[in-house]
Amino acid sequence: MAKLPTDINMDILSRLSVKCLLRFKCVSKSFCSLIDSQEFIKIHLKRSIETSSNLSLILSGTPASILPSSCYWDGKIFSASLDSLNLGLELDHPFKNCKGETLMIDSCNGLIALQNDENDIALWNPATKEHVMLPEFWSDLKDNVYVVFDGFGYDAVNDDYKVVRLIQFGREC
Repeated sequence: MAKLPTDINMDILSRLSVKCLLRFKCVSKSFCSLIDSQEFIKIHLKRSIETSSNLSLILSGTPASILPSSCYWDGKIFSASLDSLNLGLELDHPFKNCKGETLMIDSCNGLIALQNDENDIALWNPATKEHVMLPEFWSDLKDNVYVVFDGFGYDAVNDDYKVVRLIQFGREC
């Protein structure tokens, strides 16, 4: 059987949902390699944005009232498809089993930056269920440092995602 050219495979696969793509990764090494490639990820994201396909809404449980301008959660996070009227499904996020609250710092291109009560930060992809814990950078200063603000976004110039943390040394805010 003849193989389809890579660009045709890429075009066909870029129209599928992330859930389908995760299944297709098991078809062959070449499909897995294609789906995991940076080029394909960018094409899939661009197509999803342009066609408004694969849209879902991430919802929290009961919001806490500690910081009204932030999105603190009671630990439960749900995903609801905007294409259907189904109830939201609870998601397993990196801090689900931690005590305390979880803060959604921000979201960008389907990725969500989360923070727990210990100021640990995780970058989480709810579609693939993958996450990366960011390294702690201030363990020696913890008693004398206060987080003022966290931000998360995409740096198009360097083609990378960035987390920014503003801190205050000394007295509490």
